Amino acid sequence: MRNHVNKVLKKQINLWVPKETPCRHWILIFTFLLAILSNRTGLNTNVMSRVALMLAISERQSFEISPWQSLTLDWAKTPNGRYYSNKAPGPSLLATPLFAVLYKPIYWGLKHLYPEPKRFNTAWNNALSFIMWLISFTFQIVPFVWVISRLAIVLEEHFVSRGGILFFIFAAMFGNTGCFYMNCFHGHGYAMVFSLAGIFYLLKKNWVLLGLFLGGGVLGDYSSALLIPIILVWVLTMEPSKGCGRVYWALGKGLVFPLIVFAFYHWSSFGGILTLPQKYQNPIFVDPSTDYKTFGVLSLLPKADVLYQLLFGPYRGVLLTQPYILLLSILLPMSCFLEILHRAKASDKSMIGLISVVFFCGLLWMNAGFNGWHGGSAPGPRYLVSVFPIMAFSGALLWNTISRAAQIVLWGTLLFSVAFFAVVLTVGATPPETQTLRFFYTGVFKNLNEYPQFLPRLGLVVLTFGWGGVMEKRRSLTAKKHG
Repeated sequence: MRNHVNKVLKKQINLWVPKETPCRHWILIFTFLLAILSNRTGLNTNVMSRVALMLAISERQSFEISPWQSLTLDWAKTPNGRYYSNKAPGPSLLATPLFAVLYKPIYWGLKHLYPEPKRFNTAWNNALSFIMWLISFTFQIVPFVWVISRLAIVLEEHFVSRGGILFFIFAAMFGNTGCFYMNCFHGHGYAMVFSLAGIFYLLKKNWVLLGLFLGGGVLGDYSSALLIPIILVWVLTMEPSKGCGRVYWALGKGLVFPLIVFAFYHWSSFGGILTLPQKYQNPIFVDPSTDYKTFGVLSLLPKADVLYQLLFGPYRGVLLTQPYILLLSILLPMSCFLEILHRAKASDKSMIGLISVVFFCGLLWMNAGFNGWHGGSAPGPRYLVSVFPIMAFSGALLWNTISRAAQIVLWGTLLFSVAFFAVVLTVGATPPETQTLRFFYTGVFKNLNEYPQFLPRLGLVVLTFGWGGVMEKRRSLTAKKHG
């Protein structure tokens, strides 16, 4: 019986992350760490806003969260006095069937087991934390790892060197602060999955699935809408003029379902198919000044000081958290333009790099015009993370054309990012917007008694990375022996 279970489990893992996947052990290490090391954001107001929507759909077949409004600050109140989640609905809509199956029997079981309210509340919070972890694992970690493994195979098919493939996996998984949110239901994991899957199907030229994932991305992260016009322009420049109509038609077929869902949800909740919850935002998040004229939270023009903070600042700066991204934002368009100069036309690989940088700039523009640009308690610029894995993949696609010196600098900055992410993961907590990253994380080392989980978690991270390094060395020695 045990052997049968092991065989079935091994078969499922091989279907999920195929044996032929290059650097497979690093992908499985990532999965293991994210599954084991939960973060301390827990059932915060962001997560509970999504829980409230799932409860509303499960209990009342409605999008209105008024009965559960007290669970969260992240709500929008419409003129008729009804409360709705202020989050993009995609993650909650996707997870509701599983949530409903798990929630009802566990809730009523605990209700009968613990009739005393205080004990029940403690037990229910623990159970809800487990449910949300399982949902995050199922709908964020599992598909993210699936996409990463397929893209690693794509890189190998494009004859990218081992170093380039390793760069992609380390950058997308271990050098990306967005992955801190993979095992909690903030929606960033969902956004990264859908944007990266879109790039995968763009390379495969599966236009219907590309459209589906682009539209699904918008359902989970409104700023992902920026990727749609970028892709449409790319099709216009890369596909022969006579083939554009066919491609646009296929893209439209993929987009239609998620856009219908988008329109129905926003019309039902906020009265218009394009009316976003930010129009009826909780007043505590609204800036009363005239700086943010759109719903009191957005400005059409970016703020220069916020732009500086996002790129270089001590609170959420890309330079201090993922410096390799800044290097890629220069190298990728440069590579594309040089190719155009020499060949009169850029390849698909170069254009994907340019797409990622344009997307990055668009997200920067939007975030720099948002009064909550810092993302509250966060280990980095969390509203930019959906583009980071795409940029990592773009850099890996062009790895063989990048100079040796540039590769060394990229690896140096990436290893810094990996070290920072390891600290964030082991601490399991994030600084509030009022504290710099350095102040918060050095404070952890000075007050380890407040973080009793830090040393055991650090030991687990060191051991797993050490095992990965040993596996990598063994693979290198085997390759030399047979090479």
